[in-house]
Amino acid sequence: MKKRHSDCKRADGFCALCELSSGRTDCHGLNIPNLLYCRQLKGWTLRQLSSDTGIKIAAIQQWESGRRSIGNASAVMVAKIAKALSISVEELIRD
Repeated sequence: MKKRHSDCKRADGFCALCELSSGRTDCHGLNIPNLLYCRQLKGWTLRQLSSDTGIKIAAIQQWESGRRSIGNASAVMVAKIAKALSISVEELIRD
């Protein structure tokens, strides 16, 4: 499991579940991207989300890292992710 920060205290690297995070910010005060936050709250790995949606891990990683905007993804992909995470499309694409 890749951690966001080298000094992460969690073995799984899930910032959204860390007691040191606050809301949607991690222990370093940085925003946790919404897709990453929602996936981690569900306790899912990238592989699990990819398997459930049929979307490549690389695409999910790009959205979670902010290199690409989930708001620019196809409506079908966004709907698959929202359904898999049991959230609304609006919640998924909000900043």
